[in-house]
Amino acid sequence: MQKIFNIDWNDHYDFDSLENQAEIKKIESYEPAKDPDAYATGGGDVIPSPWGENQSLDAGTYDDDFEYKIDPSDVINPQELKKINPHPKEFCEKRLVVNPGNMLSLQRHKARQEYWAVRSGILTVILDGQEYEVEPGQAIFIPQGGVHCMNNIGDEPVEVIELQTGITREKDNVRLIDFSNRPTYPLTSENEFASAKLYANLQNRIAHKFGTQNFAHSSFLPE
Repeated sequence: MQKIFNIDWNDHYDFDSLENQAEIKKIESYEPAKDPDAYATGGGDVIPSPWGENQSLDAGTYDDDFEYKIDPSDVINPQELKKINPHPKEFCEKRLVVNPGNMLSLQRHKARQEYWAVRSGILTVILDGQEYEVEPGQAIFIPQGGVHCMNNIGDEPVEVIELQTGITREKDNVRLIDFSNRPTYPLTSENEFASAKLYANLQNRIAHKFGTQNFAHSSFLPE
């Protein structure tokens, strides 16, 4: 199976792991448009996560003539708005809290784009091989397919309101590197590899600051 993927980007990856093999098959067979498990209108319960908590606040479908726009002044990366999907089918608004010294997985999505508005704390974001600091009152746009993750290297919880638009499904996560050592999908591009290097660097910074275990593989870091 590893012959399909570039080993230069995946020296860290255990292709013999049955869990990883199952994850590869699951990701490659998943079609968001055929997934019936849409988010419920009106939101749901607070769900604890290894990195904090998240809660769906509301969800629904757009009218056929709806056009999605973001004012360039609303985001710190307006150059990414050229990649926006102006006619998404659905939306889901979520509230997320990322605890100090925690990271979400490095991931991408097949069928949705996201808008993250920070309410409190400072959110460190990896997006397509770049690192951003998003402060309270600021927001960042995550284009569909963009390689991204949320990180909190500060001392206070970070609260984020996330608006997903497109085809919004919980299972539409292609997890590439994971802080909690969950099964992942191999890296498939230079962009993903560059983002993985940033992820490993942030893991090391968190490990040094908070005294937590460093999960980063040395292949991502400069010698």
